[in-house]
Amino acid sequence: MSRLETLDLEQIELDGVTVVYSATDPASLEGEARRTGAFLAEAAGFFEARLGQGLHVIVAVLNARDFRTVSMGRHARTFSAPVDRLVVVPARRDGFVLEGGQDRTRAHRMLDVIRLHELSHAVAAAYLYPAGFDDDRPPVRWFDELIASYLAHAYMREAMPQLADFTQALARDMIRTGAPHFASLEAYERHYGEYMATPQGTSTLDWFHNVFNRRAAELYDEYGLDFFREIRRRLPWMRYELWTTDSLLLALEEIAPGFFAWAEELEYLAPRR
Repeated sequence: MSRLETLDLEQIELDGVTVVYSATDPASLEGEARRTGAFLAEAAGFFEARLGQGLHVIVAVLNARDFRTVSMGRHARTFSAPVDRLVVVPARRDGFVLEGGQDRTRAHRMLDVIRLHELSHAVAAAYLYPAGFDDDRPPVRWFDELIASYLAHAYMREAMPQLADFTQALARDMIRTGAPHFASLEAYERHYGEYMATPQGTSTLDWFHNVFNRRAAELYDEYGLDFFREIRRRLPWMRYELWTTDSLLLALEEIAPGFFAWAEELEYLAPRR
């Protein structure tokens, strides 16, 4: 990410992860950078051991000023630039804890889930799109989000089962009580850029994330990591720019029957507005 190169950053090397952090007041950020880096390095090591060698991820832990420089208007939450195998993390957790009056323990669990999800975007890009994809944009966004949720769940289920349970309990509650403005995969794809990524689309985006988390757990419970290995082997990655929701659902149905039923079910899962 070019904006990262304009910042004054310190660097730490961990197993499989390069951690960079804001050099302004570096003593106060080094501890957080090491903790965040170690947390994500352990997850990256899990994926490399299960899926194959060659995974390397960059984690940027940034103060508020540096985060604003690279985030391009995103909320002050962790995000990823998958093509660059990069995860960008705001150094301070306090703002997220205070959002919506969340208690500290619950908020920190959610932060861990978000960080693992964003790391999983980078992992998916490394194994599925080694040559990258155009415009830093995955071909079908809902599929990219589902795969990130699936990889994060795989790690949590094996290494942090209590966090996996927390995520699934949250998904059940949010699917039932959320307030999406629409509930189809086709609408998610069509409206992502103009609506879903704006503050007005937050409730819809959050609802879909929880839908993906629940589906990810179902896939992992049935197939383990073999589902990832199969999509890596069987999907037409050399022609991903031609994918549509319909064509991808058809291909996924052959790999893991039930995708058609899941897509049709979404409308009935959504609470009536």
